[in-house]
Amino acid sequence: MSEKAKQSSALMDKFFECELAPSFIGICVAPFVASASPVLGTALALGATALGCIELKDTIRKSLDPNREKIQKLFENVKFCNSKGEYPKLLKSYKNEYYYFDLPDAMDKRDIMKLKGLLTTSLECDDIRFQINEKPYFMRVIHDKQYGPYSDELFRRVTAPNGEGEYIKIEKVDLSNPYFDLVYVNPPLRVTRDVLEKLTQTFSSYFRNDVEFHSYNGVYFYKIFKNHLKTTYEYQLGEYKISNVDDGLQVLVGFSKLGMAWINLSKQNPHIILAGCTGSGKSTLLHSMLCNLIENYPPERLNFYLADFKEGIELQDYEDVAHVKKVITDINLLEDLLLEIDTERARRNKLFSECRVRNLLEYNKKFPDAKLPYLFLVIDEVATVQGLAKTPKAEVNRLMAKLGQLGRSSGVHVLLSTQRPDKDVITPLIKTNFNNRICLAVEDDANSEIILGTNEGKYLRGNGHGILKYGRDRVEFQGFYLDKRNQGNILSKHLVPKLFDSEYEVKTKADAIPVNNHAIRNIPKMDDGYGADY
Repeated sequence: MSEKAKQSSALMDKFFECELAPSFIGICVAPFVASASPVLGTALALGATALGCIELKDTIRKSLDPNREKIQKLFENVKFCNSKGEYPKLLKSYKNEYYYFDLPDAMDKRDIMKLKGLLTTSLECDDIRFQINEKPYFMRVIHDKQYGPYSDELFRRVTAPNGEGEYIKIEKVDLSNPYFDLVYVNPPLRVTRDVLEKLTQTFSSYFRNDVEFHSYNGVYFYKIFKNHLKTTYEYQLGEYKISNVDDGLQVLVGFSKLGMAWINLSKQNPHIILAGCTGSGKSTLLHSMLCNLIENYPPERLNFYLADFKEGIELQDYEDVAHVKKVITDINLLEDLLLEIDTERARRNKLFSECRVRNLLEYNKKFPDAKLPYLFLVIDEVATVQGLAKTPKAEVNRLMAKLGQLGRSSGVHVLLSTQRPDKDVITPLIKTNFNNRICLAVEDDANSEIILGTNEGKYLRGNGHGILKYGRDRVEFQGFYLDKRNQGNILSKHLVPKLFDSEYEVKTKADAIPVNNHAIRNIPKMDDGYGADY
């Protein structure tokens, strides 16, 4: 073959190696095809032009990519070539961050992995991932993205620690919430929801905080909390105020990972079950809830009915508080108390019907000069009901269930407290209507199952550490510690002064009317042992 023929052959080979060759040939042939079929010729020209634009775009992108030259030089300088001196070659195929290559037949595929460190340093990237198990062979150059305190690097190391395969990538991060961050992820197709959920323990150890996994409608995200629950939170007098007493009866349960744990009984579930064994902090939590209500609501807006079946020793300090309408300590009087409250409930509902309002909030808004107070019934140690005779016991359970069903609209709310939350104490009808469940440490799985539906309550540490279940949601919290001194300071501001003389009919300062024209004696001060005057 002559020299000119060799040059022509080499030129033709280079031409056909060019990515733009098919487009060029198509454009040149299109006029001849158009002479026979104008439609087919036009289609061929348009197709060739579109293909040429795509190939031109890839060619320009390759020419502007400095990594291709660096990768090829490293391939050529490797010391593990086969006996023929062949080495890996980059292919024309190109995809963003993906570089396809061909390996010599006699070369050990695993040897290409030895280039990982050199390539990472040369390309100034965070990682290199190879796919050499099957063709096409390619390498992926990875640059981790940073999203505030979160990076793809963590998910890459956790989900693909061996340096191979796909890994979970961060899609976006929401840092707007003061209590937790939302990290949305884009998992590979082969990563199931169970795998994503199991990673919460790993992430929790890494971030040294609680992590939850959530998914809905194909959206996957991790909720990474910023707050650690302390073992003790001191109750601060006057710090936990509500903005509007007309916005419903709001009960402060404690401090959670989401901040203060409040329940609005008028707008959410209206009743509460509080359960916890000895040492769980149930009494302290109950006192902090009651004292916070007394701090936030004046007597004309909130009335308490208290049933203390621990022989009156638990709630005796509240007997003289202006908010308290009645206190009973005899279980045999519970039925009468429930009937009294149910009668008031029925009266209110009839009044609401006549005034064409649906609940207490609407009534108070419509008649601001004749507002009705919230009624809050607390039954401490409801398990005592089991000691009643069969007929009174059935009637008490019926009335409690009735208040649970119909009390919300009339502003009647009930809190049942017990150390023994078994199925005989928390009957199915009561359980159905008391959807706010506060579970502190309990003795066994059975008690926890009744309150929460899970065995989590068995593993709580006690001393106010609990789980609040409201409807389908739940939150872990730590109840506030309220000592006797602070409790006395709160109650002393809301006591009803009384005269200790049968000659005088005195209930409050406003009712201090002398009888038989005698002068009223001074009211003696009572000291609680902590310096607070009652």
